[in-house]
This record gives sequence, C-alpha cells and structure tokens, in this order.
Amino acid sequence: MLNRTGRAIGPLALLLACLAASPPATAADAAGGGAGASTGAGSGASSGTGTSSGTTSGGTGGTGSTLPTGALPASGTIGAPAVGSTVRLGDLGQQVYQSLRFGPPSLPQPGWTAHAAIGVQEAFTDNALQTANGQRKSDFITTITPSLLVTGNTRLLQGTVVYAPSVLVYASNGSQDTVDQSFNGDALVTLLPDTLFVRLQGVATQQVIGGSATPAGSTLVARNNVANTESFSISPYLTERFGDTGTLTLTYALSYTNQSGNTATLAGGQPYFKGSWLVTNEESANFTTGNRFGRINDTVLVDAAQNSGQGVLKGASQEIVTNTLRYALTRLVTVSGEIGYQRARYSGIPPLRIDGLVWQAALRFTPGPSSSITIGYGRKDGADSGFLDASVALTARTTLYASYTESLATSAQALQNSLAGTTLDANGNLVSATTGAPVLLSNQSLAQQNNLSRTRQFSLTTTTRLPRDTISLSFLHSDQKLIATSPGFTGFSQHTTSASIDWSHALGPYLTANAYFDYGVQSAAALGSNNTNQYTGSASLTWQISPSLTGNLEYIATTFDQNGTGGSSVQNEILVGLQKRFF
Repeated sequence: MLNRTGRAIGPLALLLACLAASPPATAADAAGGGAGASTGAGSGASSGTGTSSGTTSGGTGGTGSTLPTGALPASGTIGAPAVGSTVRLGDLGQQVYQSLRFGPPSLPQPGWTAHAAIGVQEAFTDNALQTANGQRKSDFITTITPSLLVTGNTRLLQGTVVYAPSVLVYASNGSQDTVDQSFNGDALVTLLPDTLFVRLQGVATQQVIGGSATPAGSTLVARNNVANTESFSISPYLTERFGDTGTLTLTYALSYTNQSGNTATLAGGQPYFKGSWLVTNEESANFTTGNRFGRINDTVLVDAAQNSGQGVLKGASQEIVTNTLRYALTRLVTVSGEIGYQRARYSGIPPLRIDGLVWQAALRFTPGPSSSITIGYGRKDGADSGFLDASVALTARTTLYASYTESLATSAQALQNSLAGTTLDANGNLVSATTGAPVLLSNQSLAQQNNLSRTRQFSLTTTTRLPRDTISLSFLHSDQKLIATSPGFTGFSQHTTSASIDWSHALGPYLTANAYFDYGVQSAAALGSNNTNQYTGSASLTWQISPSLTGNLEYIATTFDQNGTGGSSVQNEILVGLQKRFF
C-alpha cells in the first residue's frame, strides 16, 4: 500500500534502514571547480533557484551523494532544483530513517555491497476506496515486499540501486489488487578517467492523480486515483580541464518519463489528466574558469532541449545562452550576476512563445562547512522571480532547510527536471545534489495535469536530533497557475498549503516510537471546492526483534473532503508487519 512517502513499500523499507566543504576561497571554488551545475532550457533552474543557472549552484555532487564531487555533468537538466520538503515521493529509505533514527547514512565503502530482504504486512482499513462516509467499505490488505539494495564504489563505477516492488492483495475488493513498482537508481560510470563519464538515473513510483493528499502522498489510495510513473535518463558527458584556466564540459542527456493511469475529468466530462509520455533530448556546453583568476569566476553556458511528447509538449523546445560572472567578496560571501537570451516554444492552447533576455543577481553565503544560503532575483521563462536555497546547521543538533523556486513545466516535465537535480545516498534515499537535503519530487497535494503551469513553491523544514529523540517540523506552500492547456483537455489553477510535525523517541535500544501529524488545505475551484481540508495522523512502534528481524505496529487516521463533490471522508488503518533481512 502507499505509505506517507507516496509509494507502496510496505514494511520492507524498515529493513533497509536496519542495514545499515569548507567555505570557498575563490569564486571558482564557489562555482564548483569548473564542473559546475548551470541550468538550461530543460531544467528551469539551478539548485533551488527556479530561474537560470550556475550563479548559485556552488558545484555538483553535494552532501550525501554517492557520486564524486564535481563529477556530474553541467547540462541544463543536471542541477535542476528539487522542489522539496522533508520527504519525497517514492523514497525507499527516508521514511524509515525518519522513524528509526539510526543516524545519517554513511557513504558507501570501497567495492560492492548488497542487501536483500522481504517484508509481510497485514492492514485493516475501514475505507479501502476513500469514499464518502455513507459509502465506506472496509477491507483487509496483505502486502508482500521483497527488496534488493546494491551499492558500488569502484574506480570506474559509483552508484546505488534500490528495487522493492510491492504485491497488494485485497480480501474483499479484488479489483484493487496490484503490483506497485518501487525503484530508485543513480550511477556514474567512468569511461575515461577525468574525461569521459556516463550518468544514469531512474525512478519508478506512484502518484495521486486528484491531489488532496499529504505532500508526500497518502497511506492508501484507490486504484482509479493512482498514476504509475517511471522516469529514466542517460547523460554521457565529456570534460576537459585546461590547467587552472578553466574546464569545458559537453553533455548530452536523453530522458524518458511515462505516466499511466485512469483519465481524470471535471464535472463537464473534459479531461485534465491522461496517461502520457515524454522524451527529452538535451545538448549542453559549459565553460567555467578556474582558480587562475582568483576571486573572479565566469561561466558561459549554451543549452538546447527538444521535447517529443503529447499535448503542450508535442514539438516543444527550449534554448538558452547565458554568461554568469561571480566574485568572491570574502571566503564566506560570493556575489554573482548573469545575462543571457532564451527562446522557448510550447504547443498548447494558447501556444506559448518566449523570446527575450534572461538575467539574475544572487548572493551566496557559506557560514560553515555544513551551511550554505543562496538568495537572488532574476528573469526566466518570461517572468521575474526570486529564489532561495538554504541548508543551515543552526546548532550541532538542529538543521534548517529552506527553498523557494519558480518553474514553468507540465507535471511530467517537472518530475523529469527535478530528478535531474538529485542523487542517492548509500541507503537509497534521494537527496538534493547541492545541499544533501531529502527532496520531494512531486507535491501530492496538487492534482496531476497534462497542461503547462507556472509553479511557485516555498518549503521550510527544521530537524533536531537529540540522543533519544528526533523532531522534524515542515511547512510547504505551492501555487500553480495554468498557462496553457493541451488540445482536447481542460485545466485549472490550484494552490496548497500544509504543515507537519514528525517526532520519534527511542524507548529502548530495540524499541522506537513515532508520531506524525499533517494538516493541509488545497484550493482548486474547478474541482468543486475553494478549500479542501485534510488531516493525517499516525502513531507507530518499531521493534528490532533480532539483528535480521524487525516488527512494526502502526495506526493511521486520515480525514479529508472529496474535492468538494463527494463529501467528507474518514479513513482509519491498523498495520502489523514483519521484515526479514537475509544478507
């Protein structure tokens, strides 16, 4: 079944948890040593910016990455922002890590490691189909989840792959039986040391079509409201360093994203979501100066992306050329400015044409080795916008993450772009490539659409780790404005706000308790209501019975409005599971 992270992992994710830069001296260091992450037409942003490129990224391969720092390509999609909060859709390890608090995942050891496990979970729910109170149907649901976690850290290959499909069997509602795919993968292959590389990424997960869930997903979703989503990319890239003068990076990225699921319609019968696919080809050239120029650093980026898809993305394209100049005022502060030109085409109704200057000004502050704050303002995608990307160690035990982004994309395109700016840690958790923060690939509070929208999103998260307790507080606000619809489709603007608290307490060396609460409000008048409220609360116990056997007991309660049309709904769940690790 779908858990808070939005995928059907079942209890097996618990086993995966059981398996387990100093401030810049020069502007070149602040830019990532020349391999830096500029963003181009395909991405819509540098890390956390939502505008254009490399002025703010501070390099690639951030905290928690399994890939070597500076080894990632500098294409337009690589380095795109995560849109994130404390957890992300489809995270195989992060929810468990949040619950069991085994500490930050470690980087992989040299060589290869593999862990296999299986989990069996039985759940009872009094509302298996999420219908209005007068039409609720109870059911028992059995979930079986095998998993395999493989990490590699060799001279020619570094990466992490997690595969954990879940088989769901309903006792009474057999039409809901399914196999939910769950996959995370990220690898860097070195073909020619220091020169030629290939980056491979992939994710398979489920998304809530109609929205109105918690940002990271619902615990249980009816099959007619689920979109199965896969996104994969391959990015060969060539780097050539010219001593301390600079580095040239040439990148080609091929990305494929597929969303399948039932067609979702409004009251009038017009669809706003239908299964679709997207193929993006992107070419990028990036030259970044090196330490030879001291405090001054400059990046020239040329990036072009071509979309082959459906609706607004049929024959769409985006091209951008920018020049970014940075100056290190001190070892802690770098200022930057960017100027360039953008051309973008989308085949929607109405068709969108963007031709004009792009620019931005930014300030980056790095108060410590674990802290970085980037803030700025600029113009891209035909609109002016600000941006913020911060990861700050407030104390030795408390970390704050903050992000504000603006982007122009469809649901499938946004997923493709966001995935490109992330990497996996050694335990299979997907994190930001620049800050190491866990990220949210898709905001489940918003309904999925095939249309083109401009999305503004702000997230704020604090996490405090004490000897026996971990407390996370999160706030997320997203505003999505409809720009163009696909032919034959309708569309709508929507926005959502949510806040949550997650508290974990170690009752003993083998027993952990966890409590979680989330409140959210979605507004989408086209779906039948100006405000759709949702409350989700859970309490759980996790017991490590032996080094290879773990048990869990959880209660989850969810209340929400059915988009203003189906009335109020309540869902209660009781889950009991066992998880066995084999190696």
